[in-house]
Amino acid sequence: KVGNVTSTTATCGGNITSDGGSAIKGRGVCYSTSENPTTADSKVVASSAGTGEFSCDITGLTKGTTYYVRAYAVNEIGTHYGAQNPLITFLVDPIDYIENGKNLAKSIPVRGKWDGENETCLHWAPVNCGYEEVGEVNTDSDHRLGLLYQWGYGDPTLAYYPKAAAIYYDSTTPSPWYNNSTIKGTASDTWNNNQGPCPDGWRLPSSAEFAVLSAGKNGSCGWVTSGTYAGNTGYKGAELFGGNTPTVAGTGVFFPAAGDRSNSYGAAANRGKYGYYWSSNHSGIDKEHASVLPLSSSSSDVSVGSSPCSFGFSVRCVADPK
Repeated sequence: KVGNVTSTTATCGGNITSDGGSAIKGRGVCYSTSENPTTADSKVVASSAGTGEFSCDITGLTKGTTYYVRAYAVNEIGTHYGAQNPLITFLVDPIDYIENGKNLAKSIPVRGKWDGENETCLHWAPVNCGYEEVGEVNTDSDHRLGLLYQWGYGDPTLAYYPKAAAIYYDSTTPSPWYNNSTIKGTASDTWNNNQGPCPDGWRLPSSAEFAVLSAGKNGSCGWVTSGTYAGNTGYKGAELFGGNTPTVAGTGVFFPAAGDRSNSYGAAANRGKYGYYWSSNHSGIDKEHASVLPLSSSSSDVSVGSSPCSFGFSVRCVADPK
């Protein structure tokens, strides 16, 4: 297994379930930029022998490089290898995602041609905007899926700001709820310099950035029914990878199906079935609309579309590498 990857380091390990009748005298991981590495390649020896789980810290890797890693074990019979796992170092190191003064987790750097030409990294927030642990807001609820944001009043000075509603899915239906006829905008409206509700240094992703990210989904790693999000498993949603290849489950950006709130009267719906994530773009047809990333349990496809900004949708922030 591979984890805690940075631009130059990673933690790798394995689990020896049987010694085959001969005591394990040594174990560790070996790695190489070529497939099927052996102990003749680079290796890190674990601090203990025997059966069971173990891990090793690999250092001195080259950023933006694909390695192949295998666990190994040595006994009197010989050297035995586990399954090969890919390890891709980041082009940049993860950064802290701090919201409302709380350091929630490290970012997920994703490779991609975000400008359509040059491959660089973009930091994706590890959780939805408005994330709260169990009991921090409501002792009876889990608010890890974040807030649902509605954009703007009818006042041009507030247009597309998240002022009308920023509430949790399990909160009481807001009253009043600002519908399509209430929320109006013009072609010159902006999304608060694309920062919206994101913390300082973070912003909303563009439609193009969502499209690049979703192009990297890999089979069942598109829509998943038991994904890992905020350190917990069992969430329905979609895991997307951008240019982080090969795409290994658990290494991409997981978007939970957080549901939405109606654009007419604010009722909550679709949790576990759909997720909609605001982008920074306006629709070219109607400036009251904004592009979203819909996630669907009925299809492995993840596409970018448009919906009225009077809906309540999720926000996942991004940050540009410095």
